[in-house]
Amino acid sequence: MKGKTTPLLRDVPDNKCFRTTAGQVFRSYAELLDGLKRMDDHVFAQHVNDSRNDFRNWVRDVYSDDKLARDFSNRPTRIGMAQAVAQRLRNLALRH
Repeated sequence: MKGKTTPLLRDVPDNKCFRTTAGQVFRSYAELLDGLKRMDDHVFAQHVNDSRNDFRNWVRDVYSDDKLARDFSNRPTRIGMAQAVAQRLRNLALRH
């Protein structure tokens, strides 16, 4: 059944949520954007560093969003990722 909202704008089920080491839970791109803006740099560094990029993996594996995953690889800072999510949300909203 096709809804009016793109799957990229929907909340994911509880078993697909992103949980940070600080206990924040993200169910959607909007929550991820808000979380990245407010997140402590230390918490961010636990998820994104030279050996891992958990946010990139989440959007790629849960949302199958290769574009945002690439943007996260190209902008591996908290602010850069927040900007990438904001841009992605704007582009998705323009389509609907």
